[in-house]
Amino acid sequence: DLYKQLVDYIKSNSIKINQILQDNMLKYKKVDVNTIMNDTGSLSIGLRNAMSLASSLTTSSIMTSNNISDHEIDYDNDNDNDDPWKVSHHMNSINILEKCIRYTDRLTNETIQSAEAVFRSSTNQSIVDHDWEKIKLCKEELEIARNSFKQLLMQSLETLVSYANTSMKEVLLFTFNKTGPLGGIKFDLDDERFDQQLSLSYFPRVITQPFEIIVSIVTSGLSDQNRDIMIGLLADVCSERLEHFINQTTFRFAGALKFEECCRAITNTFTKATNMTIRSKFSKLREILVVLTSDVNVANSLQSDSF
Repeated sequence: DLYKQLVDYIKSNSIKINQILQDNMLKYKKVDVNTIMNDTGSLSIGLRNAMSLASSLTTSSIMTSNNISDHEIDYDNDNDNDDPWKVSHHMNSINILEKCIRYTDRLTNETIQSAEAVFRSSTNQSIVDHDWEKIKLCKEELEIARNSFKQLLMQSLETLVSYANTSMKEVLLFTFNKTGPLGGIKFDLDDERFDQQLSLSYFPRVITQPFEIIVSIVTSGLSDQNRDIMIGLLADVCSERLEHFINQTTFRFAGALKFEECCRAITNTFTKATNMTIRSKFSKLREILVVLTSDVNVANSLQSDSF
């Protein structure tokens, strides 16, 4: 029953988190690029204000289904400083799964220890085969329960990552597109003409800040362990997204160097968000960038605004 409740509970919360992501991407597309450069805090403040509708969902409708009520859930991060995006209530469903896994592990160990104490022979201190089968059956049932919670946990995190991946794609599309805040960036120009593009002064901040916001939203309120897992999954899809952008974009040397700077700034966002080592997540991207910046005549196939 708990597992079934959690499935619906997490599905509902994942949808709400995705809505918060979408609200923020819409707000990002409406913000004047000069605002980002002149006051790096203004965008975040504006995005928080834009989420009033989404955040109102957290106090009313989130706990109305599946017999999970407010007093049954412990909110670890419930102030604005710890939860600027108002998503901790939603993320708590994922943290509950981690607690279920830990509880099942502890229950398994305690059950085995108790069973061994009951079935152990007083004469030779060994457990006969038919008694051991009883212990083994109980252990297998608990392992099935644990694996179910673990699978649901990973599915929940991967669902949020898929939403974040869509947002990353939208950021790249919008930022470099002709209709975006920079009026389009051409990476295939010679050095002199490339440097004459006025919008270059906005890089890399104009591209790193929305990535920082995406990472912050989908990790806010998560436990340390779940946060590290999430950052690792996010780093994987971010690397793939940047690799895809490179494959779909024509570069010359100056443009390649500038995009390498943007990639380094974006990857640094993930490095700062976790204590674990994620350098290997971007190893393929680094190899591509090395090749891309090593030849003045490097060129792929399509213009950046066709990504």
